[in-house]
Amino acid sequence: MATVNEIAQEVGISKSSVYQILANPEHPRYSPATRQRVKKQAVKMGYKPNLLAKGLAEGKTNTIGFVACSVSCEAGRKKLVKLHDLVNDRGYSFSFFMMKAGSVENEIAAIDEMRARGMDGLVISTQMSQVGKEANRHFFRLNEQGYPYVLFDSGRNLSDFGGYCVTLDRVEAGRMAVEHLCELGHRRIGFIGPQTGEDYRQKEQGYALAMQSHGLGLRKITIPDMSADYKFGYQGVMENIEAIRELTALSCYSDKIAVGAIRALKELGISVPGQIAVVGFDNDDMGEMMTPSLTTIAPPVDQLVQTTVDLLFERIQSYNRPMSRHIEIKPELIIRESTGPVRPGKKL
Repeated sequence: MATVNEIAQEVGISKSSVYQILANPEHPRYSPATRQRVKKQAVKMGYKPNLLAKGLAEGKTNTIGFVACSVSCEAGRKKLVKLHDLVNDRGYSFSFFMMKAGSVENEIAAIDEMRARGMDGLVISTQMSQVGKEANRHFFRLNEQGYPYVLFDSGRNLSDFGGYCVTLDRVEAGRMAVEHLCELGHRRIGFIGPQTGEDYRQKEQGYALAMQSHGLGLRKITIPDMSADYKFGYQGVMENIEAIRELTALSCYSDKIAVGAIRALKELGISVPGQIAVVGFDNDDMGEMMTPSLTTIAPPVDQLVQTTVDLLFERIQSYNRPMSRHIEIKPELIIRESTGPVRPGKKL
């Protein structure tokens, strides 16, 4: 790869002059002929600018960092890929740091590590459930310093949070599932999930609000140490068979739990959706391919990520100006084969 010094030798002008012309092709200090000679020689020699060096000279690295606990679920991987692509479209590099979950200290250490690497801004996605100023003290510090960041679809408790945030309305997701099932005539609707974490609390809150608005009793199903995985959906059904047989519909915390639940229902001879309708959450690709295909509440990944990137670059351009913006994105209902009208009759 050609250097600025090599181009200067070929054109016969100083290295600093070549650098100025390449940095500003319309630089008024140099004649059009000189500028043209430099640009033509740079193309001929295959010159590529050193963006890192240019960024450092301007006090920037042209790099955006993404800090997250995990991208193990399909929706998380889709968000990561979309973030990478949109950041690259802006002419920036993208760096990913997966932090250890579980404590404010881990979160602070991850953010400090990425800042030490010279990130021009951060997208931060964590699952902290702690509430209060102590849990969010590092964000207050970032806000005071005017450092550009966006808290991205974290599923964390946002009490006392005063920065930039883009998140999915998970209360609406829980509500939306119940409303869809009620429209189909269901009244005995269960909710199955891990019963821990801010994600669960918000979805369960939406479920409870919708059930109460229709005058319906809550029917929550869980097992100890449950997580959002296939085996726990299966286990949750198998360990609560009597409660399951009282239902005509089941709203699930995740698509994986829904898939596990459907497997268990089939083994029990309970048809889906004929005897129990099932709704998931996440819109994993497997849901569309399974039989029956899974009705789900989908996070609009493109909208979530696009809004986050737009907000981050807005923040970068207004560096050192303290601001606060919370944007909540509504989920989408995708109706497939796993839900249908309630079938009147006795218990299953």
